[in-house]
Amino acid sequence: MPIRMPGQDKLPNGPHRQLLEAVHELYNSAGYPGIRKISSAIRVNNDLHDTISHEGISKILGGETLPRQWLKLDALVRQLLACHTEPVDAPGEVARIRGLWVAAIGMSAPHPSNIQQHSEGAKIVDSTHKSGEVQKLTPDSSNHLKIDTVTITIRPPERRNFFAAEIRQHHNPDQGQNLHNEFLGLINSAAEGSGINSRDWHMRSTGDGVIGVIPPDTPERYLVDHFTRALAAGLRRRNIRHTPARRMGIGLAIGFGIIRFADNGFTGSRLINTIRLLDHTEMRRSRQGLTLALADRVYEDSITENLTSFPRGAFQRIAVDAKGMSIPGWLLTDDEI
Repeated sequence: MPIRMPGQDKLPNGPHRQLLEAVHELYNSAGYPGIRKISSAIRVNNDLHDTISHEGISKILGGETLPRQWLKLDALVRQLLACHTEPVDAPGEVARIRGLWVAAIGMSAPHPSNIQQHSEGAKIVDSTHKSGEVQKLTPDSSNHLKIDTVTITIRPPERRNFFAAEIRQHHNPDQGQNLHNEFLGLINSAAEGSGINSRDWHMRSTGDGVIGVIPPDTPERYLVDHFTRALAAGLRRRNIRHTPARRMGIGLAIGFGIIRFADNGFTGSRLINTIRLLDHTEMRRSRQGLTLALADRVYEDSITENLTSFPRGAFQRIAVDAKGMSIPGWLLTDDEI
């Protein structure tokens, strides 16, 4: 069933509503595709720079949330444009909606201690990071949009370990939020039990799960070995207290590569490929317990070099097809963890 534009009682007139109306125009013109279909298509589209869960799409279209990261909205907009059967000025539409998003997001100002005000706009001050200028649309005294210049901090790219985890199975929709809270508790407990300081990692919710970038001084084996085993053990303890219908499955994918940080989040091509390992058939079949997928680089550096307690022979070679490209990985089921 299509998600309808919320009434003004739920989302009053303003920049957020103007943005949502533009997105709904694309959603309508695309024929109201299913949100799960949209999310799956985004996940396998290598031309996009981020993914977004069906829950995240639902919240955006329902006006429940204003996306804080442009790359997620960009992925949604471009996928909706790809669903159009009639010719459309895709670059123009993306630019139009980005302008509306900047106006909407600009209503939430950064912390004053990080900003120096100038007549031409705002500049984020940080001498240790590079900066880049973007245009910001803001209402003037006549309620017309004017263009200001905003300088945002862009941190240099860093090589990091990262993971993506998703809830794999729950039968009772009424338990959704409680289950998600339990899931986050398991993730944090596993971090604390494996020597990883979860307060220093970068986390991002994906609706059905989370993406985490690990602190640079954390040995890779802490994530691959200690964290994985702690998460599997915590999940078993949780599941043994529940009937089969209320048990949880978790898919965990671990990778390594360049991460690009900015004020509005983080991204990276290897991170996206690692997330796509969660789409493998065996990962999707998981009903209970933990299923682990390692990116090729992590397997070679940690498992092949015997830096963890996992035996090499326990892993199964897998590949995920994504828009003509095969993404290799290594699978380990709950029985072997």
